[in-house]
Amino acid sequence: MLKLVRNIILGAILLAIALPWTGVIQDAFTGGRYRDYLEEHHQSVDLTVVGGDLQFDPDFYTNRLFIMGEIHGTQTSQLLDLRLMQHLNEQIGLRYIMAEMDPTQADRINAYLDTGNESLIRPVFRAWLAEAAQWGNQQHFEKLQQLYEYNASLPADRRFHYVGVDQIQRREIALDWFSTRLADISPTGAAAALLEALEREERQDDALPSLFDSALPQLAAEPDPVLAYMAQAIRADFDNPGRYERVLSNINTMVDVLAIGDDEPVYGFWGLFHSLGVTVNDGARPLVLRLRESDLPFAGAIANLTQSYANSSQNMPSHILPEPIRPDGPFFDALVSQDNPYLSYLDGIGDLKAVASDQNATIFRINAPGSPYENGGRLIEQSGLLTHVFRFEIDPFAGFATDYAILIRNSPAQTPYEDE
Repeated sequence: MLKLVRNIILGAILLAIALPWTGVIQDAFTGGRYRDYLEEHHQSVDLTVVGGDLQFDPDFYTNRLFIMGEIHGTQTSQLLDLRLMQHLNEQIGLRYIMAEMDPTQADRINAYLDTGNESLIRPVFRAWLAEAAQWGNQQHFEKLQQLYEYNASLPADRRFHYVGVDQIQRREIALDWFSTRLADISPTGAAAALLEALEREERQDDALPSLFDSALPQLAAEPDPVLAYMAQAIRADFDNPGRYERVLSNINTMVDVLAIGDDEPVYGFWGLFHSLGVTVNDGARPLVLRLRESDLPFAGAIANLTQSYANSSQNMPSHILPEPIRPDGPFFDALVSQDNPYLSYLDGIGDLKAVASDQNATIFRINAPGSPYENGGRLIEQSGLLTHVFRFEIDPFAGFATDYAILIRNSPAQTPYEDE
């Protein structure tokens, strides 16, 4: 009897060890047609050169909005973002960045790109770092430094310009920057009254909404429409709207008032959820899906690219972990490999790994004619322990979740922003 119990326990242990590998084995036995397809539809990214030595199919460049999605925290993602921006600038003259940041943060970045004065953006990075926000990392800061150098090499009409379309993230910092920009125009009337209230040593937030309401018509008549755009975003923040309500409203203003996104291409680098073209977690609707269903001028011409990871690490805020296992310090590095059958395994990632070169980033076109990826769980369904901790279930039968899949390999984790 004791021997039988031992055998049952041993069998259970072996089963627990072997069971997670069923997905890997299944990939190996069913991957033939997927790998044949991927062999014809992939390219390596040379992260060491401007523009990444990329070349997409001609129809890629006819899109008007390009969005790349990442799981936050890997170093390679920031460099890949820069190379894709440069490539689109070279190929189609793309210069507008629809950023996952608020309008005042983006305006600070534009001021930095115009001047190279890092003191303009350091307050934003300090705030991101204090909040453990995804953009508060050293690689993001260094990317902007490289972008400044790249911009300086371009004619004025080809230089990059950021448009922040997210909700206001830190109201006090937003108000500080807006008051600086407002003072530059030496305002009169209602706008002057607003500036006076903003420059007081102790602002009275309760009085600000009505002052913004009074000043907005005057600001809308200013030659620089960005002032009114920032003012509208800050005013809306006092009403505590939902995030996507503000994002979609800001994107509409970007098109209608700033005249960006109508006849010129736009690019954005967002979190993975926002970049998907199908529902997630029983009906949650990502940004790309919403934009494709909108009446915006680029609704029918959106390309999305999403990242997957192998043998990589990410930097994450410690507060996301339960207190008993929370490490000391505000951040920790974690494995972000979607080829680990015990922690996180993406169905079909073995196909990407088998076809990809030794480069750290490889791009696969998923939506080409005859693609086997249009429906089903390949590159969508996930298994492993982390899927029970962080639920992220993509609808496998709603068409293409992404147009392009990107495999990132061997990426170190980002490092927190280093202040001067």
